[in-house]
Amino acid sequence: PPPDSALPWTKFSKDGAAGFSFWAWLDGILALLHDHLKQLWKDGLILGFVSRKQERKLLKVKRSGTFLIRFSESVLGGVTCTWVEHPESGPPAFRAVVPYTAAELASLALPDIIRDYQLLAEENIPENPLLFLYPDMARDEAFGPYYSQRQEGILSKKKEYLNQRLIRVSSR
Repeated sequence: PPPDSALPWTKFSKDGAAGFSFWAWLDGILALLHDHLKQLWKDGLILGFVSRKQERKLLKVKRSGTFLIRFSESVLGGVTCTWVEHPESGPPAFRAVVPYTAAELASLALPDIIRDYQLLAEENIPENPLLFLYPDMARDEAFGPYYSQRQEGILSKKKEYLNQRLIRVSSR
């Protein structure tokens, strides 16, 4: 294995003083998979154990809007989504969202986050940059079977409260 793939003993051991140990990291991932991502993992929609360096290598040759889902290296029990954008000139740009943890996924399922994710682009026009799941599957084809059903309101019926929908929005 390459030298940069080695895991120092302080991170591997259970009593590691640097951040969190490998065991705490792995336990957080296993809990997240079990409680929130089991079927997505079984169906191969989460790439998972991929480093930031590897993700860039995989995505840089893909078309703009291609994204992958991997486990966070910096957030205990987190999963993140990274996509590639190819500007007209210059190198590809890689964008990643702050990792989602069990706390966020308890209120909003990952497929719904992916479907409804919005990035405020030029002139504050929201757009979903997540178009193709790595290596090359349309987002809705990959996650469509897992989307929650939206409740459409009946306009003629008076409601005491308006329906709400949680969405994730980022700005550049």
